Amino acid sequence: MIPGAGFLIPGVGFLMQGVGFLIPGVGFLMQGVGFLIPGVGFLMQGVGLLMQGVGFLIQGVEFLIQGVGFLIQGVGF
Repeated sequence: MIPGAGFLIPGVGFLMQGVGFLIPGVGFLMQGVGFLIPGVGFLMQGVGLLMQGVGFLIQGVEFLIQGVGFLIQGVGF
């Protein structure tokens, strides 16, 4: 009996188990990357819409100020 042979067999068992966990792990990683790509796309879209929204908000405030200006002029006359 070679010393260490007793450790070798369970070691191989753990190795097999490790490989067993590795395969679905890689699968989940691929899935994660797959979700990440459209996720980044949606993020960009969201940021784009946000910028547009801020642009419209600023325009709205400008029109509001103009409107108040016209209102004051109207009251003045």
